[in-house]
Parts: sequence; C-alpha cells; structure tokens
Amino acid sequence: MLFLSLTTCKSTPDPSLPDTNVPSVTPLPDSASDLLAETRGMISIASPEALIGALELLNENSQGESEAGRDLKAVSWFILETLYPFLLPSTDPPEQQAASVYSGLFESVRSGRFPEIPQEDITFLTTLISPIALLYTDSQVVREQSLEVLEQLNMLNSASVLPVYLLGVLAEKGGDFLSALEYYTTAVEMEPSVYPAELGIARIQLDGGQPDKAIINLDRLNTSFPERPEILKLLGEASYLLKDWDRALDLVANTLLLIPDDNELLFLRAKILYSVDRFDQSRRILSIVEREMPGRWDVLHLKALLEVERGDYQEAAQILEKALERNPKNSTLKNTYGEVLIAAGRLEEGRKLLSDQILTDGDNSATEKSLDILLNDAVSSGIWEVAAGYSDQILQYRREKTDLLLARRINLALNKADAVQVLEEELYTAYPDDPEVVDFYARSLINRGENGRAETILKASLESENDFSRRSRLYYLLSITAENEADKIDNLRSALLEDLENTEALMALSAIYFTRRDYRNAYRYVKQAYLLDPENDEIRAEVDKIEELIP
Repeated sequence: MLFLSLTTCKSTPDPSLPDTNVPSVTPLPDSASDLLAETRGMISIASPEALIGALELLNENSQGESEAGRDLKAVSWFILETLYPFLLPSTDPPEQQAASVYSGLFESVRSGRFPEIPQEDITFLTTLISPIALLYTDSQVVREQSLEVLEQLNMLNSASVLPVYLLGVLAEKGGDFLSALEYYTTAVEMEPSVYPAELGIARIQLDGGQPDKAIINLDRLNTSFPERPEILKLLGEASYLLKDWDRALDLVANTLLLIPDDNELLFLRAKILYSVDRFDQSRRILSIVEREMPGRWDVLHLKALLEVERGDYQEAAQILEKALERNPKNSTLKNTYGEVLIAAGRLEEGRKLLSDQILTDGDNSATEKSLDILLNDAVSSGIWEVAAGYSDQILQYRREKTDLLLARRINLALNKADAVQVLEEELYTAYPDDPEVVDFYARSLINRGENGRAETILKASLESENDFSRRSRLYYLLSITAENEADKIDNLRSALLEDLENTEALMALSAIYFTRRDYRNAYRYVKQAYLLDPENDEIRAEVDKIEELIP
C-alpha cells in the first residue's frame, strides 16, 4: 500500500512533525527551511484557518516563490477549494507548476481516481491529498484504498482534521451513519470551522428522523454562509420533514434560482406541493423529474400517491407494482401498495400483504405503518375484535393520544368497560388539560358514581379554560355532580350564559321544570333545543310529550 511505503521509506519525515520531504531546486537558508516546515505543519492540520494562514504566510515571504513554496501554496488552495469553498480567499489562485507532482495528483483526485504516487514523491501531504478522491466518486475500490490510508494518517497525525472528516464521508457513503456521525462530530470538536462536517451531521440527522435538530445547525450555517445552495437545499428538506410547508416552498423556490437543473430539488418541490394538496402542480413537476430520473422508486411512489388523489386506485396499483419489481423489499412501497389494494376493493390481497409485512419486516417503523393501515381498515369495516388486536400491537410500539383514543373507541364498541376505564385513566394522566379528555373522563367518573372527583376535575378545568363552548360543557357536567336542585340550576344557567346553543343544558333545565310540573318553562327550554337540533328524534319526542300537557 502507498502509505505503508510512506511509513518505511528512509527519506520520509516523522509524520508528527512538519513534512520536509518536498524537493527544492536550490538549498534554502535555515530561516527559509523553518518557514516552509511551519507552513507544511499548518497545511497538515487542514482546517480552514490553518490553510488560509499557510497561504498568507507564503504570500508574505519570498520563500513562497520558491519551487517548494509554490507547491505548498497550490496544496493549500486545492484543499480549500475542494473542501471549504465557502471560505476560499477572494485572491487569484496560485499558479500550478506543470512539472510538480501535485499537478498530476490534483488531476487524479478530481477525476475520482486514487493516485499512484512515485516512491520518491511520497510525503505526508501527498498522501493526505490522495483520499480526497472520495468526494468525486462512489467507487468501491477507491473507498477501500482510502480507508487504510485515512486510518493510518489519523494515527500518525492526530491533529489533522482532514482524515477524521474523510473517514466520516467514507462511513456515510457506506451507510454506516452512526460511525459517520461520530467522525463528523469529532471533526467539528477539533476544528469548529470545518463546516462540511456540520453539513454531514445535518444530513444524518435528516435521514435519521431528527429534522428538529438538523434545522438548528442549518439555520446557524445559513446565517454564516447565506445564499449557499448546499445549505438551502438541506434547510428545505428539514422544513419539509417538519411540515413547515410555507418555509419549505420558499426555500426550495429560492434554491432553484441558484441551481435550476437540480432534479433532487425539483423532486422535493413536487413532494411539498403534494403535501399541501396542490396536486396538479405536483404532477407537472413530477413528470419532468421522472424523465430525468426514470425508475426511481420514490418518484414512482409519489406518482402512485397522486393517482390515489384522483381516485384511480387501479392505476396507482399498477405504478406500485412496477416500483416493487425494481425494489421488492421496500417497506414503504409494500405498505402503500397494501393500502391501495384495500381501497381498490382487493381486500384479501391487501390484508395478506400487510400481515406478511408485519411478520417478516424487521423495521419497526414499517411494521407500525402496516398495523396502522390494517387497524384503520378494521375500524372502517366495523370488525372490532380484529381492530382490537391491531390496536394492542400498536400500543406496544407507541402510546400517543390518537392511539389511546382509538383504543378507547374500539373497547367501547366491544363493551369492555374495564379496558375503557384503564385507557381513560392513562389519557387523563397524560393529558389533564385536554378538553376532549377532560370531557369524557368527567362523564366516565359521573357514570361510575365518583361525583366528588369529577367535580374537582371540572372546577380545575374551568379555572384555566377560556373557550365559551367548552366552559359551557364543563358547567353542564358540574350540574350533574351537584347534590341539590338549586346548584344544578345555577350550573345549567351558567352553562347557557357561556353558550346559548348548549342543547344538553337546555334539555336538563327542561327536565327539572318538567319534574316540578312547570310545563310552560319545560316547554320553553325543550322548544329552544328543538330549534337548534330539529333532526334529533329524542328532542322531538319531548316536545310532543310536553305540548300535550300544556293547557
């Protein structure tokens, strides 16, 4: 291997010291040698500050015009231009010496080839530059060549940030996102100005479902480096994942002005437009994307979703079948295909596909999605026992409010009072300020005869509730907990002061006056309820009953 020769060659300097193995036409005085050694040491650090500092030092001294000095300027500029273009000085680039080993080295790297360096030209710097080829290719051969060199460079000079950053790139390209995150984080800790590592961290956070974390760093980077498409593009994706549709659309539109031919960015725009129900615009953009990126599973997936919005489930199914031919193990495609089959009336096919997905897929998020689809299918079909089974499985993965509410609904349909009570207790414990939860929990307590506890909860909610209709419902429920008729009437009147259209309060007052044989007042309240809800058979029956009793 190239680097093994570096570590054994007699002419190779100690890598922990500045690299002095650069040929010079004429011997330089000690002060000149010291300056070149200092700049080599700075370049080997490979941080933006060190590289810019090396360039300034060489430009300010006559040694910068020596053959060795010109080579070092070219190396500094090359690394800055390749890794840190946002920080590239506004000066003209240094001239490259055609006969220099570095000219061929730069050309190989830019072509995505791992350079073959003659033994006599192997130095720490020439070796440091070689794995930059990773940034220009996805070649497995280049990855393997780079890995060994980068690991040895990292051991030989732990102060150099470039090997650490490139090890992160290598890990990210290989799908080892945990290792990539560790390398990128270490690079930033070593040299905070290594912004490509921060972009790498943001990419991994986005892929890992952490857009909320990614957007914090991206916003900061965007402040430091405004109008940079690399940052704006990731910001657009983060905003999309956070469902900040307006910002996502603005960011993508502005970035497309800078890079109008970026197909991934066009695809992101199509996805955002689909998410905000602008389906026709999404279709138009997707047709362009599909021509440029034919056969991509995610493009076909969005195309199928747009057919679903048209109600053409058969066409959507055919598109998904094509996508699955190319990606037979893709969980997202399988779940959508199963859902489309069910919507198209091919119930058994869809249900079997999703059930098999649950049994065979090791991805928890994919399994959750399969369960969600099957659960919604069972609920909409009224197959409550089956729905209960899927609900129980989902609750093993997550216990969010919507999951618990749906589980409560299913158990109510199955008349499982004990299970309902357990779920209601959990919901109230988790969401004590949620109006819907307070409402049904208080009613449940009242139905179980726990009026005192219900009263405490309702009064506490009244203190913090500002919405008139919700306050009205709370007063109505308080009236049920009241121990005497006067308190009941006071609470019911308070309910109507908050909301005159509270039919429950109107009917409750009518009932009180009816028991007093005050049929005219009973009729007045029930008639008002009837005018608000004329389709309610129970209210209509009460109106008819009381009308017969009025003289």
